[in-house]
This record gives sequence, C-alpha cells and structure tokens, in this order.
Amino acid sequence: NSDFSIKDMVRTGYMSPDMTQKYVSSQNGKQYMSLAEYYYDEFILPTIKPENKSLYKDRSEIDLKYKWDLSTMYASDELWEDDYKKASELADKFTKYQGNVTSSSNTLLSALRDIDSIDLLLGKMICYAKMKQDEDNTNSKYQELFGRGMTLATEVSSKMSYFTPELLSASKETILGFLDENKDLALYEFTLKNTLRMKKHVLSAEEEGILAKLSAVTHA
Repeated sequence: NSDFSIKDMVRTGYMSPDMTQKYVSSQNGKQYMSLAEYYYDEFILPTIKPENKSLYKDRSEIDLKYKWDLSTMYASDELWEDDYKKASELADKFTKYQGNVTSSSNTLLSALRDIDSIDLLLGKMICYAKMKQDEDNTNSKYQELFGRGMTLATEVSSKMSYFTPELLSASKETILGFLDENKDLALYEFTLKNTLRMKKHVLSAEEEGILAKLSAVTHA
C-alpha cells in the first residue's frame, strides 16, 4: 500500500530500521544513499523551523576541536586493512590449539593470550569503522567497512568456537592445578573460574560451532 510508508512501518514497529535499509533507495522521487539520510528528510527536517535552519551546521563546517580524532586509532584506512588481514590470519592460526587446549598450562596461557590479541584487534577495527560511519551515515564506504568488521568477527568466533567446550572437557581440578602451577595464568583466573562456573550452560564444540555460524546468517 503506497499510503503506508516506510516511515509508518518503522514508527509502528512493523519494520526495524535495519530491515528498511534495502527499501530506501528511492522514496518520493529522491535517491537516498542511506537510511540515515532518509530519516533526516522524513523525521528531522520537518521539525526544524525555517528561521532556525541556519543554526544547524554540516559536520564539515564544525571546528576540528569539537570533533573526535580517529587518526589516533588508524592514521589511514590502509592500516585498518592491515589489521583486518592480521586478525584473519591470527584466527586461522588459532586452530593449532584444537585438541590441545588443556594439554599444559603453557598451552592454555598461549591460547588465552592469542584470544586477547584477536579480540583487541577486532574491537579496535569495529570501533573505528562504526565511529567513521557515525561521522556521516550517508558515506557508504564506512558502512561497508563496519559491515566487513562485523562479518569478520562472526567468522573468527566460528573458528574459535571449539575453545570453551574443550577447556571445559578438562576437570575443574586440572584447571585449578594449572592456576597454581603457572603464575602467568593469574591474569585469567577470574575468566577461567567463571567459565568453570558456567559449565552446565555451555554446549558441545560442534553445537557451539553451529551457533557461531548461525550468527553470520542472522547478522547478514
């Protein structure tokens, strides 16, 4: 029904903003680059009184001192791409622990440190891409960058999904023994003990892998 617009569907909860992304390429004869641009025209612009429109500045007109400096995260998008490649490679190499997670305290420590390295890279990449997207939601480049980061995170999660079930296949005594034996594991004491506490809620490695892969579908 052409009288029941996308705006009405979003307002009534019939469609979520994410669902409408594919439907806003053309509305009322205007081409929209993004849902944000559509929202601005449909929701924000009508509320601005003509005499006040001059008070609203484009981001390009705002003094640099009032903007965040994302160059401290990545001086260029090429460096983001470098970390994308690095995170992907680290996730591929993480398979070396499969079947050996609890073979020794040093192996467990190495695996936990690699998880930290991967998580830090992904967190930095996704944060940067999301904040660049927030600077201008009409810029499809950073919408794509953010989407790639989120997709990579899902893929990495799938590749690492065996870790927790395998960790919990060892006895509580084994894990606590590792903590006593290897003082470098002290940094992960809370994580390990909390994981042990949640043991009855953790699925098998195969089931966890299926859930991780399903996440890629639900977030596509």
